[in-house]
Amino acid sequence: MVNALKLINITFPRSKRYLWKAFYTILALSKKNQNIHFMNYGFTMKNPISLEKIDSNNLYRIQLYHRLIMNIDIKNKDILEVGCGRGGGCSYYSRYLKPNSVTGIDLSGLNINICKKSHKDITFQVGDAENIPFPDNHFDVLINLESSHCYPNFLKFMEESYRVLRNNSYLCFADFVITEDIDKIRKNMISAGFKIIEEVDLTENVLDAIIKDNELNKFKETNRIFNINLRKLTGADGSSERGLIPMFKNKSLVHIHFLLQK
Repeated sequence: MVNALKLINITFPRSKRYLWKAFYTILALSKKNQNIHFMNYGFTMKNPISLEKIDSNNLYRIQLYHRLIMNIDIKNKDILEVGCGRGGGCSYYSRYLKPNSVTGIDLSGLNINICKKSHKDITFQVGDAENIPFPDNHFDVLINLESSHCYPNFLKFMEESYRVLRNNSYLCFADFVITEDIDKIRKNMISAGFKIIEEVDLTENVLDAIIKDNELNKFKETNRIFNINLRKLTGADGSSERGLIPMFKNKSLVHIHFLLQK
């Protein structure tokens, strides 16, 4: 799978966003998945965060969102999530952490439609990470979770993030990346103008959450036409030696978090 990711990145860099957009559109079309609000992996914590009963099934996924902002205060801040998926992360921030505003953008129009139906008190719109549809110096915190692997031009995303953030504001980033690409990612962040405040390998806790998280079963039969099974893709069902779990275990893939400041 690492070789496949490399092939896409090298051979089809401009097509990458459309390949991933098609994949997430397929997920959005499935009626079985309409009520699923998180598309990210989870994160285990020694002291789990406290949630209302309605959110308890999404504990691990919410904890990954919480880990991203754990060392900053987002109260009364203007928040933007780039690659908001189904809007679950935006909803968590809005309901629990009292920001001034929360906005989510996603390349998938179907995802945005689901967001608008499910989270009516939050602003959502279609938007491209490499051409963020907001003016300069507009947000205090930008969230980007497990989305950047879809972007053809990571540096352009970093430059756009820097542009829309106010001075002394933060980009909270996490994604699963090919281990040998981390240095290039780090250089692109610095080249865009960011200061790296924190860099943490989250792989062990993410892997632990994948194994424990029974909610992955909800994605088991995503679409009959394409016969997608995300438990097999991740290796969570134990049937594959090429899923994400084996790649996390052998360190060819890592789940890494950066806290950046403008």
